[in-house]
Amino acid sequence: PDALTLAFSIHFFLTRQRPLLVLGLFLYLFATSFYSYFASWRMPIVIALIGYATSLKQFRSKELLRLAPAAIPMLLLVLTWQSVKSDYRSSLSGGSNDQALRVTQTAAISKFSELATESVLSNSALGDEVISSTYERAGYLEYFSAAVGKVPEEIPHQQGSLTRESLEFSLIPRILNPNKGVKNDREKVERFTDYSFGGAYNVSSFSLGHYCEAYIDWGPRGMMVHLFLYGYLGGWLYLLIKRRTQSLNPLLSLGLMYAILIPWGTFQGDLVTITGKLFWGCICQLIIFTPAYTRFNRLMTN
Repeated sequence: PDALTLAFSIHFFLTRQRPLLVLGLFLYLFATSFYSYFASWRMPIVIALIGYATSLKQFRSKELLRLAPAAIPMLLLVLTWQSVKSDYRSSLSGGSNDQALRVTQTAAISKFSELATESVLSNSALGDEVISSTYERAGYLEYFSAAVGKVPEEIPHQQGSLTRESLEFSLIPRILNPNKGVKNDREKVERFTDYSFGGAYNVSSFSLGHYCEAYIDWGPRGMMVHLFLYGYLGGWLYLLIKRRTQSLNPLLSLGLMYAILIPWGTFQGDLVTITGKLFWGCICQLIIFTPAYTRFNRLMTN
């Protein structure tokens, strides 16, 4: 869906055809994206921004002014999400301490609207605690700082064991390794930092971030080598995707490149999430889905 949506987004901003249909599709995707434990509502916004930016011949200050009216409600949405996400996630799970969706999509969106309205009316979304946590979340520095304070003072560098464990977990299917257990980011955060989370946080998401894990494994210098190789991996994937999709419509090729590389472009995800999404994303997008993309390409080009 992300690959096709981006292709359509770029096509719309280049041609400006059927604006009402595109607006309706965007609003539908945006509304239904709230049926998630995570900030999935960012994806339609990012896709729309990429489509808009692609249509520009040059980026000048007036383009920033055009985007300014949308920036304020987006910032308010970010703060609102930060203020309600704990209660909202609890309602999605039905009060259970996991990340299973136990309510209908309609009920979930209605609950989010209710919590968001209360947050805005009570000004809790603009509270110091929410703004501070949003800033820390955006920078993703709090866990890194805590890890630097604990490693190697109390816990030695892991000499690659975190990287090895992450690759084994993400790349070996459960059918081949049924005893690999369940992914637990919270345990890893508590182990390498001084953070301790209570039961209320069991339905929240935590991650050290893959560059923080690289520091824990190798230290500051080794982390730089690790991240250099990570950047090299992204360049290799770019060339691979470009070669595999060169027969497709350029818009569809861009859509596939976005869908595959978007996990690589994050610094918040842990190595398990990133490598798992990259590897299996390439398998699906470039091999398994190829016949469907080929048929769709013929329809799109015609």
